[in-house]
Amino acid sequence: MVLAGVVCAALVAWAADGVQPVPWSADRPLTWADYLGVPEADASATVGARTRILLNYRYQYVTEFDAASKRYCSRVYAPAVQVACMIDPLSSWVRPDARTDRLLNHEQRHFDLAQVYARKIQAAISVVLAHGATASAAQGALTAQVQSTAAQVNSAWHEVDGEYDQETGGGTNPVAQQQWDQRIDSWLANPSAAP
Repeated sequence: MVLAGVVCAALVAWAADGVQPVPWSADRPLTWADYLGVPEADASATVGARTRILLNYRYQYVTEFDAASKRYCSRVYAPAVQVACMIDPLSSWVRPDARTDRLLNHEQRHFDLAQVYARKIQAAISVVLAHGATASAAQGALTAQVQSTAAQVNSAWHEVDGEYDQETGGGTNPVAQQQWDQRIDSWLANPSAAP
């Protein structure tokens, strides 16, 4: 017996008010027109822009009964795994006096870094499988393991993203920014090399 299903999960909620998220694309970099939000009341005056990044993943799974072990096995169907990396224009903002090419590059690199980790999530959840005494138990275990795996990669992304901001001084250190630009480019080419 084979059972199949589809699951969608979001690590961050979708944009509201009918404004569509801007998907990551190597062919379409961010522009300041993508920043429609206003700074939060508690945002530091030293922060020139904030990019709100959304990650959403979708996967299909297959559940089969293993007669030898008398257990069910649910596994992610790897070809159907999709992970979307987008920004929310309504929550992304820039101060009018901060609209510089240097800062836009810094924000683009946050977006690029998120895409690296979106690819890592895709690779990590593509190999998840779980067992259970019933089909339902196997599927529940699979869902929990996929969520845990995605959360671990998401946590690593946030840690590296914080290091990026700290080391570049929010984009104000041009030498560090150039080093991170190169590092992020190499990770985009080979996401498994990213921590």
